[in-house]
Amino acid sequence: MLRELAIVAFMFVLSIAAWSLTTGVDMPEAYQFPRTVIAVMFIMAAIQMIQTLVVRGRGKTHGDRFPFADVAKALVCMLVYFAIMERVGFYTAGFLFFVIATSILQAEPVSVRTLARRSGIAGAFMAALFVLFNMILAVQTPSGILI
Repeated sequence: MLRELAIVAFMFVLSIAAWSLTTGVDMPEAYQFPRTVIAVMFIMAAIQMIQTLVVRGRGKTHGDRFPFADVAKALVCMLVYFAIMERVGFYTAGFLFFVIATSILQAEPVSVRTLARRSGIAGAFMAALFVLFNMILAVQTPSGILI
């Protein structure tokens, strides 16, 4: 439980530090999106704190060891994502990263059904990012094979 609370405390400190970095920006358009992300991160840390305290309050523990191998695989996937993003494009690389990373990190075995579900979710997520970045914020993303 102490480890979970330390992680939550770190997320609170990180959120506050990131928020303070946006205070010196003169244009509200420049810090509106980062502040929204920071606020969501803060709220998620608060939810994690409540979950940690409730689970501890019920006497339950996770009992599992930290999955270092899975996290290392996900970090390698992230490095590959950054390496190929310029060549294949932000949206294609993001889609592939999302599907592969969730396949690595999820406990259920990979099957055609779960792969199709993850691909659908990844496609919807990347479509939402496309609308957000290209249509609403008008931010240019690395182009590649598709866009």
